[in-house]
Amino acid sequence: MDLETSNLNPSFGLLLCWGIKTFDSEETFQGRITEKDLQGETAADLDIRLVEECANVLGRYETVITYNGTTFDIPWLRTKALRSKIPFPIYGSIWHIDLFKVCKSRLRLGKRWPSLDLVCAYFGINWKTRTDWDDWLLAMVRADEKSVNSIVEHNYGDLMATEEVYKRMSPYFKLTRTSI
Repeated sequence: MDLETSNLNPSFGLLLCWGIKTFDSEETFQGRITEKDLQGETAADLDIRLVEECANVLGRYETVITYNGTTFDIPWLRTKALRSKIPFPIYGSIWHIDLFKVCKSRLRLGKRWPSLDLVCAYFGINWKTRTDWDDWLLAMVRADEKSVNSIVEHNYGDLMATEEVYKRMSPYFKLTRTSI
C-alpha cells in the first residue's frame, strides 16, 4: 500500500493518489484525484472519495505491506477517514509489515533513515520514478490530468518497488503480528 499526498500532515493535505497491490499478482487497485473532487463544499470533502475507496480496498486484505506505513500511510489515511466518519479497519483486523523498520534494523546503508529510494538504488531495483514538483502542485490545485498521471505512475512504481524490497528482505526477518 502506498499513498501520494500533497502534505505530510493530513489536516492540511490532500490525498492525490493511492495504490494497493496484491502480493505476487498483477492485481493492483489505484485511485486518483479528479477535477470533480476539487469542487467539494468543504476542505474535508476534497479527497473524501479517495479516502473512502482506499479504506474500503484496504479492508479486503488480511495483511498489508508498506514502506514507512507505520508513521505515514496508515495514520494519514486513518486520520482522514475518522474526520469524515468513513469506516476504517480496526486494530487487529489487518496485519502490517513495515519494510522501513525491517531495512532500518537489517541494513547499514550509511544513512540513519534508509528511504525506499536509497534501498532500491542499493539493490538495483528500477521501479522508482521521479516526479516534477510542478506535477504535485498542479495535481493538488487543479487535478491536471498529465500531472495526476505522473503521480499515479510514481505510485505504481512505489508499489512494485515495495514488493521487490519485500522479496529481497523476507529471508532476513521474522514476521511479527503487528496490526495497522
